[in-house]
Amino acid sequence: MDTNEELDLRFKEVVERLQEADKLEDTLWEIEADLLDIFGAERFTIFQKDENDKEIVSWYRTSSDSVDEIRLYTSPSSLAGYVAMTRQALMVDDAYDSEYLESVHPELRFDDAYDRSSGYMSEAMIMVPIIHKDKLYGIFQVINNIDGGAFPDETYFRTVEFAKVVSENFRYELKSSRGAFDQLVEAGVISVETFEEAEEMSSEEGIPLASVLKNKFSVNAADLGNALSDFYQVPYHPFDPSFELDPSLIENLNVGFLASNSWVPIMNDGEHAVVLMSDPANEELIMEIQNIVKAIYYDFHVAFREDIDQYLGLSSKEEERLKAFGQLDDIMEGESASVASDELGESEEDGDILDSNEESKIIQLVNKIIVRATMDGCSDIHIEPHKGKRPGEVRFRIDGVCSKVFDIPASLMGAVLSRIKILSNLDIAEKRKPQDGKMGLRFQGATLELRVATLPVVNGESAVMRILAQGEPLPFNKLMLSPGNESKLLDLLKNPHGIMLVVGPTGSGKTTTLHAVLGTLNNEERKILTAEDPVEITQAGLQQVQMQPRKGLTFAIALRAFLRCDPDIILIGEMRDAETAEAGVEASLTGHLVFSTLHTNSAPETVIRLLDIGLDPMNFADALVGVLAQRLMRTLCGKCKQPVKPEKDDLDKLIHFYGEEFVDELGYDFDTHEIMEARGCDKCGETGYKGRVGIHELMEATPEMKKLVAKASPVALLKEQAVKDGMRTLMQDGVWKIFEGVSDLAQLRRVQAH
Repeated sequence: MDTNEELDLRFKEVVERLQEADKLEDTLWEIEADLLDIFGAERFTIFQKDENDKEIVSWYRTSSDSVDEIRLYTSPSSLAGYVAMTRQALMVDDAYDSEYLESVHPELRFDDAYDRSSGYMSEAMIMVPIIHKDKLYGIFQVINNIDGGAFPDETYFRTVEFAKVVSENFRYELKSSRGAFDQLVEAGVISVETFEEAEEMSSEEGIPLASVLKNKFSVNAADLGNALSDFYQVPYHPFDPSFELDPSLIENLNVGFLASNSWVPIMNDGEHAVVLMSDPANEELIMEIQNIVKAIYYDFHVAFREDIDQYLGLSSKEEERLKAFGQLDDIMEGESASVASDELGESEEDGDILDSNEESKIIQLVNKIIVRATMDGCSDIHIEPHKGKRPGEVRFRIDGVCSKVFDIPASLMGAVLSRIKILSNLDIAEKRKPQDGKMGLRFQGATLELRVATLPVVNGESAVMRILAQGEPLPFNKLMLSPGNESKLLDLLKNPHGIMLVVGPTGSGKTTTLHAVLGTLNNEERKILTAEDPVEITQAGLQQVQMQPRKGLTFAIALRAFLRCDPDIILIGEMRDAETAEAGVEASLTGHLVFSTLHTNSAPETVIRLLDIGLDPMNFADALVGVLAQRLMRTLCGKCKQPVKPEKDDLDKLIHFYGEEFVDELGYDFDTHEIMEARGCDKCGETGYKGRVGIHELMEATPEMKKLVAKASPVALLKEQAVKDGMRTLMQDGVWKIFEGVSDLAQLRRVQAH
């Protein structure tokens, strides 16, 4: 038998061979015998993350020499699935030791489906996540020590090193979804590192990947075009400056619509049409094009967005794509460009009258406002009038802060509001009462939903449009909870029933947090129902219901209906009234785990608010699991923030805000510890800040706390007990994040008073 030194030498040789290999799959089977010998294992498996991000899958050859797959949920319902979920390596001495597995995680189970179907008996296992730059690509699993019993520690360290080599060298081979330009990496046209940098830049700056590769990394346009052609299986059509587009092809089409959806017809004789698209796989858009461009036969070609812009007569620079919605200076070329209502003999009460040219400019202006807001990462658009002939203004709220973007001439304000009302199905003539509505638009192939509120003010009428976030849930480990809060929250989520509340002001990220929490509980063993208004984040595996108060579907009614649908977990978007709160408590007391939100300032205040609206203190105390309060604080820009030694006055303030009696628990050497300072760069618009992070306080419903709740004790006593139970306040959590270099004191003071 080889000694550990000999095994280490053999392992080093195998790793070097693997690093020199071009393809993982072929090389893996060539070195299979060596690997099994080095690991002292009977088998090994590599699981790959599936496209839906909810499963991992591995393939194996059956006794009949056919290929079958093992598919596991990313959840505690299997060992490998648990490792994929937590991204933490796991070594198990006996896969069937349920007592040990429950000590790791109360829901952790060994999926023995393969053992039952094959007759194989799994025992000891080592599972290591294959991760690169915080992105999970798969799981490497070693099964059964050939000598019996547990694997030695040396084997664990070798599996960790092996997974690292696989992640660094073969992550593109393990990718669950293949992009149009992956073949450029495989062909050696660009390196993996260059491609990853381009992907990151594309994501952060909102610029198409093709444009980044071509303009910032000098990748040949022909190589990019051929890659697109191979990927979509349609011809690549670059811009030809000698080709003149027949104006009749687009004369009845909105150029802004064509640019935003990135397509253009370049030929149509009534029978045969040729259409350029940046995404020929978008079947929904193809159907829409066929309804607009009338022909019998269609040829769809792929082209870059900027090439399509050039055919439309627009600038080829990606950052100037918004010109497709009308140049702001052109739209607002002065009072002469508008028809003032008093010149037409109409009062403001009767609405603005515009000629067709004016109307087109208003449509372009509203489009531009919405598109720019979307591309800038804005959460709310504020359109506000001013007195007399003073221009109105448009302000964007980005990362929680409002800033002026541009002015709108006073003569256009009424028309802009009317256009917004039309899109939101509101009453144009009603200007004396507030109105609420929604609009749905398509932008760059995606559906964009905005919630609209208009308000009569002394200078006219204002509007606020909230851009609703449509997307996947944030991973739990991205919530940036403190280690203490994260550990305690995970413990609270082990409760099979009860009520858990997430509280804070509007726009503080409560829905994001709740969906991240549900993501940790979401597996095939649980039935999860949600009632939301609106449904902003969707998750596979959840049954989500959109509230419709006007049609009689309220939170309280939805909750009553849920109880007849055999749920394990219920999310109620908000406890707005006594009826909903009472139904939530009742559901939690009858064996369901209930989540909801409330608009309160702190965790202890939440208890008093619910008791004030009429909840029975005894029942509520019995049902309560915990309350997580949060705010969103701006974060320092990762590109330009700089470490500094805090001034003594600033350090003293931070220590005072955290509490001198608690500060030692942070474990910092304050004589040498550095914090981060905002500087400003092009990435953050010279502000020094980009993005936001949550600050939290988590109040646990301990037996002592339940006694105080049952007695309807005042807030001061509840807070005192919560601190004794280990709660750290919003201010303390914010101070910790400052010491960790995430933000600074100025931003903490903006969102939290001491």
